[in-house]
Amino acid sequence: MMVPDGFWGYGRITAGLNHTDNHPPLYFWVLHAWVWLVGLHLWTGPLLNLILAVTTGIFVFVLGRRVIGNARYAALAAVIWACSYPVVVTSRMARHYDVFALFAVLFVLVSLRLADRNTRLRVGDTIALAVLTAACFLTHYEFVAFAAGTAVLFALSLWRNRRRLLTVLGAMAAGVLLAIALNPGFLQSFTSQRAQAHGGTLRLFVQRVDSVRLALQSFFHYTVPGPEAGFTMHGTAHSGKYVCLATFAVLLGLGVAVLLPGVRSRLLRRLRTVRRETWVFLAFLGVAAATTLLPYLMFQVPAFATGGRYLAILWPLLALAVMLAFKALGRAGVAMAVLLTLWIVVPAAYLVAVRAPAGVQLEPFPTNARVLVVNTVARGRLLPVIWRVPDDVAVYADAPDSLLSKPDAWLPRLLPGSCYASVSAPLKSVPNWRAPLTLLRTTRELVDDGMDIWWAKGRLWEVLRVLPSAGT
Repeated sequence: MMVPDGFWGYGRITAGLNHTDNHPPLYFWVLHAWVWLVGLHLWTGPLLNLILAVTTGIFVFVLGRRVIGNARYAALAAVIWACSYPVVVTSRMARHYDVFALFAVLFVLVSLRLADRNTRLRVGDTIALAVLTAACFLTHYEFVAFAAGTAVLFALSLWRNRRRLLTVLGAMAAGVLLAIALNPGFLQSFTSQRAQAHGGTLRLFVQRVDSVRLALQSFFHYTVPGPEAGFTMHGTAHSGKYVCLATFAVLLGLGVAVLLPGVRSRLLRRLRTVRRETWVFLAFLGVAAATTLLPYLMFQVPAFATGGRYLAILWPLLALAVMLAFKALGRAGVAMAVLLTLWIVVPAAYLVAVRAPAGVQLEPFPTNARVLVVNTVARGRLLPVIWRVPDDVAVYADAPDSLLSKPDAWLPRLLPGSCYASVSAPLKSVPNWRAPLTLLRTTRELVDDGMDIWWAKGRLWEVLRVLPSAGT
């Protein structure tokens, strides 16, 4: 099921995603070709993400050298982006966020060149903008808002050069048409996404604001989960609140200082020296923040749709903005940039070298079992338990409620020697998880098979074997 039966099949992937998911197909096309090329292994997805992340880091450096004007600060920006907690954690998933970050960085890089009205309009940049627009539209639906914001930035930057403006907007329009031609069901992404949205209250809004705070905090605050209650590299899990409060106090102090005539005049003189391209880049940062955070705060996306991977296009731009601020501080900024880099890189190295290898333990499946019933089909839960199941083992997986409503579809299959895999914790993604096991115990005698699958925070699955008894 997970191994491609041939190189082609991209149309089936697109049709399947339009029917069951709300994400465009480009990443899954790439993943299909990658699995066909290297095979299906535990390292298949992470290796692809590593290639994407290294490529993205290179272009973050290129973009930083253009925006910051300093290769060292650009290199540090690329390092803190690559080693930040949300980026490292996201890269361990076979999902589309890494490729989306790559396309977004390339899109901003090309857009900055095109928005510079003092340079010659190159055909290659125009074609690249069209291709990258199509690629981003085929990777994530939220790029629609980012593209709209970019069009506004182009209009503001190139209003006096109408021919250049029309050429650039025409290239973006061509990219949109190309994306729709390759994925005619693109608009269905919004229908599926809106179906998951719910109305909000003031209390829920406050909770979402706090979730945004935690998400932004995670870029600078490294939390490394341990096998029991959890281990946090940077002190306690709540220490980031004090970092946020200190940041707010600094910003408030700067706001008060700006009211002083002397400070205000010096600040205005300093701002006049900032390059125009820097302001355009900061505008892109604002567009990225608005398009990723505002839909969440406006209850247009589900409550879980914030945090590391959902802000993939924001993180590289944020890393560059931080280094841009450090450069403006002069010599003091150099020390702060180095300290921030160490603050992020050291726990990243610990997570990758020590914690990650022990994250998931997949033990071999009992070779003499011929039937396995699993009590969930939830994303991210089913694969760990069936990964090492031999090809000749019959697997029946369904949601707990479905197992309860159709016992005749699976109970007769559980003959002596068969196995039942049960999620071992009350996860929100698997409601009513105990009920099928309770039903099974009334008709079968079970014993713990000893094949437990562990996750970073504890046991994820327990596998029970059916014993011979009068009830069978």
